[in-house]
Amino acid sequence: MEGGCLTQKKRNDEHARLTVMKEHEQEGKDDFWTERTPLLTAQFPTYYSEPQKVWGRFHTSEEQYRASPDEEVIPIKEKKGKRTYVRMQPYVLEPKLTLTVGIYNQPKKYHDQESPIGEVIGSRHEGFREAQVGNAQAWYYSADKTIVR
Repeated sequence: MEGGCLTQKKRNDEHARLTVMKEHEQEGKDDFWTERTPLLTAQFPTYYSEPQKVWGRFHTSEEQYRASPDEEVIPIKEKKGKRTYVRMQPYVLEPKLTLTVGIYNQPKKYHDQESPIGEVIGSRHEGFREAQVGNAQAWYYSADKTIVR
């Protein structure tokens, strides 16, 4: 029975995350990022105890270029034209949490540890935030069918 509850909880969490993503896109909070899409699921041992879904936010734009030997990393046959700039940032959704802490009038003393100054008396979940976990960029030269990253 408990396994079923855990599965339902995961479904509810995933639904909440997708809802936040759709609301974020509909609100148009950031015009720079033109697309968001799920990428993969990964384990981040320093942050999370369970695998996290990794999303990607993408920005693309067309730009004019004029190649010179000093600027380009690899030789480009077409010395001028249009190229596509692509920037991607992978991120995970982290819950936005607010904790209310009650401070003790007299800190409690324990023999084998530091004295606590209070305790959590309430918490509130206020949606999710995008926590960036990487960065990538590349240029696509369509005339040469070449990607430079």
